[in-house]
Amino acid sequence: MSASETSQPPADPSDTAIKTVRGSGITFSTTAVIALFTIFGILLWKIRSFFHDDALISLRYARNLAEYGQLVWNLGEYAEGYTNLLHILLVTPLIMAGIGPMLAAQFINAAAFLGLVVIAWRLAQSFAMPMGAKVAAMCAVISAPVITWVFGGLEPVLVAALAAGAYVLAFRVLQGDDSLPLSLTASGLFAAAYLARPDALIGNFAMGLALLAFANLPVRRRIVHFVAIGSVSALTLCGHIVVRHAIYGELLPLTFYAKVGVSTGTRLMLGLEYLRESLPLLPTLFLLPVGALLLRSTDNLKAKRAFLAASFAALISLCYITWAGGDHMPNARFFVPLTPLLVIIAVSIMAMMTPMMHTATAVALITASALTATMLERLHADNAAVFGAIMGKHLADTYPEPLTIAVATAGATPFVAAHHTFIDTLGLNDAHIAKHPVGPPLGFAQEIPGHAKGDAQYVLRRAPDIIVFGPTTGFTAQTPVFRMDFELLDEPEFFECYQLVTREIDTTPVLGLYNTTLETAGPWLHYYTRTCPKPS
Repeated sequence: MSASETSQPPADPSDTAIKTVRGSGITFSTTAVIALFTIFGILLWKIRSFFHDDALISLRYARNLAEYGQLVWNLGEYAEGYTNLLHILLVTPLIMAGIGPMLAAQFINAAAFLGLVVIAWRLAQSFAMPMGAKVAAMCAVISAPVITWVFGGLEPVLVAALAAGAYVLAFRVLQGDDSLPLSLTASGLFAAAYLARPDALIGNFAMGLALLAFANLPVRRRIVHFVAIGSVSALTLCGHIVVRHAIYGELLPLTFYAKVGVSTGTRLMLGLEYLRESLPLLPTLFLLPVGALLLRSTDNLKAKRAFLAASFAALISLCYITWAGGDHMPNARFFVPLTPLLVIIAVSIMAMMTPMMHTATAVALITASALTATMLERLHADNAAVFGAIMGKHLADTYPEPLTIAVATAGATPFVAAHHTFIDTLGLNDAHIAKHPVGPPLGFAQEIPGHAKGDAQYVLRRAPDIIVFGPTTGFTAQTPVFRMDFELLDEPEFFECYQLVTREIDTTPVLGLYNTTLETAGPWLHYYTRTCPKPS
């Protein structure tokens, strides 16, 4: 191993260069720590009220599992409308212990966040540099995307924490630790991350390729570690497919089928727009070109390998995010699992710089992160959660007897109106609609991944007692939004057997879900009730 990999750089003279007036002795490292905690405080204050409607889909599964022992959306109907199995399984015992489902999800996320911070700090300490530089690298974790999804109720922070543990082990192998248990354990952590969200396997595969290409090991041992880091996760994937097929009769989760209705071209356009909107939230990504320029001039082989491996894995993930069409949820949800890699990217780039350069880079990172936090708009619960919960409370209170209700917004409304059976008209929780072929978009909503599907004839065959036309509080038939809405307009049975009901909306927040839109909300709920006898 070369001296450039083992030598410890001298203390950074710039660490004492930034002092307050009259030489109070406050160094840059101390200032950086204070700045990071300030950024964290600003983000907490702005994001603390956020919760997302889609989290209530998986929480309906978790609550049914806790209360009835069935991992289902509707009792007795086996459909896999979730992709966050591990998150659901971790939330379920908390619900059984009497903790509210929303708080339980946030508790799991907060625990994952603490784990992510600890592991990311371990990654930041990969190189001997002043604390200020390491703190600056942590800006990727103390960031709007991560804090948003601690509160949001979904699984990205759990995925990031598990992946971070895998990266710690993989980077030891990358630097020449030829210990097979490291790669096997990393594979186990990636397997757990896969169970929390399937696309974690993209990061797993990318990290395996990075070891194959860049590890400080003989080629034969690189191949062994490439196989090892994919072994446990591959076995977990195969086992999960077998279990899924046995329980649900499917090889893939319904979310896959529900999202394939958008053309590749449309997905790529949406994905590129998603990247454009998300990149400013994680300033570390803008350092990638700087790192590429430093590669030729650096003699720090350890930093060079770390940068190449982390950048390669991150870019593979970014390509997948673009191909998938990004996401309709706020604050770069898909970027959260990348944050451990961004910590490595930042610290390895600064390790390739001179002390004054990496201090300037650290200042730039902290400044950019502070500006991002300051300029971020305050988040409340999204509209679908807020108004879907109001609709759900109305349906629960007005119709105490169990009904079958067709809705496009599958989160808050079914979660609150728990005793009703629901038809998810977008297909995420309905196998028939999820796999139903679709034609060209009938409206703007069908261009959003996960919102392209619908089958009005199938819905009418099930003769629901209520159809909510459009989203959340419902629209009239004159304002179609989703595919089913457009298709219902061509079905005489809809007009013959369903009657519009209009009720004044009570804008009192339900489940504590609040949004400023409530203050200017329209005064009505709209939905259609069945007037024809149900077929026997």
